[in-house]
Amino acid sequence: MDKYHVVFSDSFTKQLAVIEADFVDYGKAHTLKYVSEVVGLCAGLDIFPHRYQARTINDQIYRLFGNKAHTIFYQVSEDQLEVAITAILPSRSDFKRWL
Repeated sequence: MDKYHVVFSDSFTKQLAVIEADFVDYGKAHTLKYVSEVVGLCAGLDIFPHRYQARTINDQIYRLFGNKAHTIFYQVSEDQLEVAITAILPSRSDFKRWL
């Protein structure tokens, strides 16, 4: 299974967390199977590894961040080798709470 990078953005600090994740491609819908290994930082904090059963990308983001992750974008490159998901979060304190 290919590895992809999931990118989260905290709107308070503009810092990013990059999380390595496994994806399964079901046609146009990319399903996040596991969020596994953290390879970055966000909001100046270490983000500890998460391992969650997943449904769709958006479902998984809401599982991680709740309805506060009010703006979500995801992009699939032409060669299907990278997936970037940006969850724009309302505040640093809220972000800490979801970790």
